[in-house]
Amino acid sequence: MCDEDSLREMVREFYQTLFTKEDGVEQRRRLQGNFPIIEHGQLDLLAGPVKDDEIQIALFGMKPYKAPGPDGYQPFFFQSQWQVIGPTVCRYIRGIFEGDSKLADISHSHQV
Repeated sequence: MCDEDSLREMVREFYQTLFTKEDGVEQRRRLQGNFPIIEHGQLDLLAGPVKDDEIQIALFGMKPYKAPGPDGYQPFFFQSQWQVIGPTVCRYIRGIFEGDSKLADISHSHQV
């Protein structure tokens, strides 16, 4: 199975059968029971507002020199300047979760 046509056929068959029925049962049902169940209390916490300390923990959990985000900055910039920009970053991220801010706006610039 080294030639291109054989590989192409193998990929086609894989994706064709990925979500088709097998013995009357959809394959995605195989995933049932393989994930932990989220209790109602935990679900309420997940659906609650994002807290500033959660944002900071997530940011500082990133490796500093990972690929830049959509704004063009690496995590190192935000980590090293947290004392100055932390409150603004948190306000912006909370706004995204609350539907007030648009992630697409982050890379817009105004030319004069």
